[in-house]
Amino acid sequence: MVFQDPGESLTPWLTVGALVREGIEVHRLAEGAMDVGRIAEAIGATQPNASQHLAVLRAVGLVEPERHGREIRYRLADPDVIVACSLMRGVLQRRLERLAFLASTASPRAAQRPLPSLLRSPA
Repeated sequence: MVFQDPGESLTPWLTVGALVREGIEVHRLAEGAMDVGRIAEAIGATQPNASQHLAVLRAVGLVEPERHGREIRYRLADPDVIVACSLMRGVLQRRLERLAFLASTASPRAAQRPLPSLLRSPA
């Protein structure tokens, strides 16, 4: 039996979270497959950058490539990915609302403490 470091298996999913913060949102693929150039344009990224992001999403099984002649388009691996993303968005939105409430009722000294790294906006 081979044991794997639990942190190692989480790394791709943490990367997916970073990609979502940067603008790769799988809901853009809900209407159908898109080529890298169109995805890059939609998210305001360079084509190589979008390709790198898609490689991560592909590695964790969220998107799949499909070839059309010389062109490769990416599509959702499973339509329920959108359902899962919507559920997680709701969970995270409620969590952020709760944190905002707690911050607004905290002492002024507590409000001066830095946010945990997961709650900071990307620089």
